[in-house]
Amino acid sequence: MDKVCAVFGGSRGIGRAVARLMAQRGYRLAIVARNLQGARAAAGDLGGVSSPPDGPFLACQWEKGLHTNLLGSMLTCKAAVKTMIKQQRGSIVNVGSVIGLKGNAGQSVYSATKGGLVGFSRALAKEVARKKIRVNVVAPGQ
Repeated sequence: MDKVCAVFGGSRGIGRAVARLMAQRGYRLAIVARNLQGARAAAGDLGGVSSPPDGPFLACQWEKGLHTNLLGSMLTCKAAVKTMIKQQRGSIVNVGSVIGLKGNAGQSVYSATKGGLVGFSRALAKEVARKKIRVNVVAPGQ
């Protein structure tokens, strides 16, 4: 069976680096991004993360942040877990942020979405462990 990996936010930053590494390891990739041209460019570079604007709490684009960083990850996991349950195996790695654990001035919405992703990932890991599905979250940053 081929190894398959979907990299969400794979057109730039950490996501693009993950896509490059997975391609080097022989995975078939799906690079997903809000910017179609960016996703195509990343795919082209490989031969074949996006966060909402930060700012003061009252000026943030709450819905955009929640949809991109939390709801998008949850819906993606839902789709992936359906297939993984049938296969009785799989791995999910969500990309959080240290900001979700410690907070940062001017990043309240981003912090909330990434903190929520940590809690979601931990709970999902417990729920699907008996199906031999692993769920982890990495939290880059300082």
